[in-house]
Amino acid sequence: MTNPSLVILDEPSSGLDPLMQQAFIELVREEAEKGTTIFMSSHYLNEVADVCSRVLLMRSGELVKDIPAHQLAGASGKIVRIISKRIVIPPKMAESVSENKTPDGYELSFVFKGQPMHLQHWLTSVPQLIDFTITEHDLETAFSDIYAMPADKERHV
Repeated sequence: MTNPSLVILDEPSSGLDPLMQQAFIELVREEAEKGTTIFMSSHYLNEVADVCSRVLLMRSGELVKDIPAHQLAGASGKIVRIISKRIVIPPKMAESVSENKTPDGYELSFVFKGQPMHLQHWLTSVPQLIDFTITEHDLETAFSDIYAMPADKERHV
């Protein structure tokens, strides 16, 4: 291939073994660094987030979301898990809340989609906090959350 200015790829790494998939990703990165514009359709979300600078999510031929690739996982919130010695009321922005009694106390898990400073403030108010973790949603969950969003909300995200 010569030096194209545009390359369009449809499921380019489908069927490749892991070593060839990595070689392909390196080739795409090299071409992008040379200034080549690359459009890539793929269901391998880790590959998309690793290789692409922007992600366009499409549904029924319509654009659902245009987002920088590094923001894809963060777009659907953070997974928060805390353990405290007392029962805790989740913050207002909590979704998918689950509560369990544990040998150490009470476990509260939820998805938080608000501003980080609100979560920080809420965490400082948790009585007798024993432990907590905050992680990103995995890419498949982030994609599902964005993709499942009703059409009337998509335009406002």
